[in-house]
Amino acid sequence: MPREPPPAVAAFEATVSYAPELRDAAPTVVHGVRLGMAWGVSDELQIFAAYRFQFPFDEANDLVDLTLSPHPFELGLGGRWAWGPWGLGVAAALVNDVLSWSATAKDETVRLGSPTWRWVVSLAPEVAFSWSPRPFLGLFLAVGADIPLNDGPLVVSTPEGPVGVVDSWPARPWVRFGMDVRLF
Repeated sequence: MPREPPPAVAAFEATVSYAPELRDAAPTVVHGVRLGMAWGVSDELQIFAAYRFQFPFDEANDLVDLTLSPHPFELGLGGRWAWGPWGLGVAAALVNDVLSWSATAKDETVRLGSPTWRWVVSLAPEVAFSWSPRPFLGLFLAVGADIPLNDGPLVVSTPEGPVGVVDSWPARPWVRFGMDVRLF
């Protein structure tokens, strides 16, 4: 007798993806790997959590040299619809990023202030296209953006007053491609 499929609530998915994104006023591509897990709530709906391991990146101007280190964690809700091996997904996540930095002044009149980190909260909508060559394996391409709710420029003090060093885009676009494995 064939085995009954598990209820949708028992569905579980593990995802690994490579995820570059664009940041700051002079476009810098930040590379990293995203590891995530998703749990099925129904046949089409899932809750997911993910962490993006992103490489530190450098910014410089005539005042300072900066190394920024993002640490984004995502919690979200997504939907997925399949037509044979092909699929379409949409999702929205709340991204919590502890952005830390280290800076070196290039001029003795520049003062670097505290703190050396900032907690940035963003909304992240996405659209994903997938292909599943096997029932338990999927390959996908996702596009989206982080839309910061509380980000602003990193500022240093000079004799002429505060000067912004790195200013974020109102939305930081990204593209991800990777694979997901459905464990049961």
